[in-house]
Amino acid sequence: MGAMKSRFVLGLPVDKGMQEAYRGEVSINGVPARLFIYRWDGGFGRLSADAAGMGWKRTGNLTTAFAGPEGEIRASLWGRNGKVLLLALPRGKTGWVAMALFRDMPRFGEPGADAPGRDPAGFPRIGAALRVLHVAGPGYEAACYRSPAPPATVLADARRALSARGWKADILAGTAVTASARGRPVLTVHARPEGRGSSYLVLATEEPER
Repeated sequence: MGAMKSRFVLGLPVDKGMQEAYRGEVSINGVPARLFIYRWDGGFGRLSADAAGMGWKRTGNLTTAFAGPEGEIRASLWGRNGKVLLLALPRGKTGWVAMALFRDMPRFGEPGADAPGRDPAGFPRIGAALRVLHVAGPGYEAACYRSPAPPATVLADARRALSARGWKADILAGTAVTASARGRPVLTVHARPEGRGSSYLVLATEEPER
């Protein structure tokens, strides 16, 4: 798609330099949302300033980071006129920003408890992890976890657990595991250090029909 003509589309803080790459209906931690992804090279400070300038205010207790395919993803929640906005983008300037618009406040896990949702494609829980985010949309499902285990242990455990369940699993460049099996979604696990442990992302995508 081409660049958006107005930064005020649906009340989102869309910068004139953003180009829409995706929009669709999703579920985030069990709450319906409209997800928009834009190509963009700006940073979190600029995005936050744009949101505040349009009347959005920080809400809830979420200002956090999750594991992503290309590193850390920073996220925060905002509220305005009864609506809730989740803003997320990679730390630094890496080319995209995601905006999810809710009518109801999504719930995130209490300390020591999972966030609402499920483990994608029955992915086996590893590394004494807690789920902190779950997203489901057409053809894909993803969840982010925090674990006291280091990334290398998470990836090794993921490969071992998936292989035992019939997936063909391989570790890629020491940062991710990919796994496939006939009739099942393709799974990818990305892990990064976080404190003394790690955070990791599990992504399940439907394999195209052949």
